Amino acid sequence: MEINYRPIEATDIAALIDLRAQTRENAISQQALAEVYGVTVDATAAELQRGLQGWLAETDERAVGFAMGDKRSAEVTVVAVLDGYEHRGIAKTLLSLVCQWLFRSGHTELWLDASPNPQFRSFGFYRHLGWRRKGQPKDDNDTLVLSREAFEAA
Repeated sequence: MEINYRPIEATDIAALIDLRAQTRENAISQQALAEVYGVTVDATAAELQRGLQGWLAETDERAVGFAMGDKRSAEVTVVAVLDGYEHRGIAKTLLSLVCQWLFRSGHTELWLDASPNPQFRSFGFYRHLGWRRKGQPKDDNDTLVLSREAFEAA
């Protein structure tokens, strides 16, 4: 199975919101995304015009994963891969594309929030790629940072 990677377009957003609700450990329903985080098709399309960018992984024209970052804040906002497509390097490739773009945008350090629970796959995933905790966990989230040097060394 061939995985293709391409930049996210506004026409992809509805499918990506649906994909986000189907992930295994970090599933968030469309309703929760809208109500808690303000993530809707229209809001995300507008953000794509203001500094949000992402990449999509697809096979047979089906979205199987995506990652996004915000060049205004240097935040990696989401990395999501469907169950059944994990452990194929998709998340690593998507995250790398976002990080490359953010570093090319002039940032020297990136950040993201992730679960501090070592039982979650994301815990080891990010740390293996050079991300380090910044401060103490808050509200069930760890803020992790990645320097350009750590990214290039990974």
